[in-house]
Amino acid sequence: MKKLTIIIPTYNSEKYIEKCIFSILKQTYTNLEIIIIDDNSSDNTYNICKKIQKKDSRIKLMKNIKNEGVSTTRNLGINVSTGEYITFVDADDYIEDNLYEKLIDRLEKENISIAMCNFYTEVKGKDTRNKIKNKEIIIDSNKILKYIFLSDYFCGFVWNKIYKANIIKNNNLKFNNDIYICEDLLFNCQYISKIEKGFYTTDKMYHYVQRNNSSYNKQYSERWETVIQAYEQMKLYINEQNVKNFQYSYLYSLLNLKEKVYMEKYRKKELLFDINKRIKANTIGLQRNRDLSIKLKVKVYLKMYMMRCFIQLKKIKRFILTEK
Repeated sequence: MKKLTIIIPTYNSEKYIEKCIFSILKQTYTNLEIIIIDDNSSDNTYNICKKIQKKDSRIKLMKNIKNEGVSTTRNLGINVSTGEYITFVDADDYIEDNLYEKLIDRLEKENISIAMCNFYTEVKGKDTRNKIKNKEIIIDSNKILKYIFLSDYFCGFVWNKIYKANIIKNNNLKFNNDIYICEDLLFNCQYISKIEKGFYTTDKMYHYVQRNNSSYNKQYSERWETVIQAYEQMKLYINEQNVKNFQYSYLYSLLNLKEKVYMEKYRKKELLFDINKRIKANTIGLQRNRDLSIKLKVKVYLKMYMMRCFIQLKKIKRFILTEK
């Protein structure tokens, strides 16, 4: 049984970290190295992790003396990892008991270099993610890149995927410490460019818990602007087969950035001009993209032409989910 390294960056997660760790300790796949990196939390997160560590020798606990962000902490975990496989878990999420057993079984049996699963998106305890018909597929790297940009599939997150450690380390793959939005999608593009095939199951085995205080849901900061840098770097890994879906993903991320800038009292006119120019460049071919569901097309057009209405619809949706 090969060792799997699980890297958990954590910062001020005292309310959630215990549930996260125990869901990992209950895994049916037992040869685990669990690396928890506390990014200089100001709450009781580190002490909670220390207490759990004493009960299970598979846990390694590190403390970063500076609050440097998820990319830095993930890179620290990669540097000290000893497993043949590597995966990641966010501190406020949790996983199904058989997640790693199922994905590693396919990594062992098939000549593949990445294993991916579907996931729950939880908002106030409710799963908001669309149901997909059950299927398992072996998929080549070009198609992985084609579909990684669409929310109907496995997406660009790192936490619902298992990677081969030797591919990461031999190619010196790292998370970019200067990028704070879509840094995981960029990492995946780099990794996928080094492999031939992967595995995907539509079984939901990871619980992605969205919270109001998450970095994605926070209002505008200059860190959000790094999404442009991320996508510009991704262009190095895009070919003709996946360019349309890449353009859709870039477009949607630009619209998210525009929405956050738009909500600011003092808007950056030069930034908005640059965003609008990039939006125009990535709108070409959107209607003819057959990979996009009607729902995704409606969503992006709402953001493009009815930004104010879209903002209000999001508020109504969150209110309804909260009240249910």
